[in-house]
Amino acid sequence: MKSVVLTLYTRHNCSLCEDMLFTLNDFSGELNFSLSQIDIDLDPATRERFNTLVPVLMLGDEEICHHFFDREALIQSLAAERARH
Repeated sequence: MKSVVLTLYTRHNCSLCEDMLFTLNDFSGELNFSLSQIDIDLDPATRERFNTLVPVLMLGDEEICHHFFDREALIQSLAAERARH
């Protein structure tokens, strides 16, 4: 099964971001995905898009969840992505 790359939009000193990152790291091996992390405050356009939503977990252009980890949404998104390929 091919590993899927997810993107986690975060910001520095964000406890919700740290919580979601910790949880995602726990599930990455089990659900076979890798994670790219982007600090929204490094780019004005990205900050404008995600400012009040961080952390935001994305698969391509599809939002999986924001603020809090949603395991079921992640499983569904990964299954749909793998079915497309």
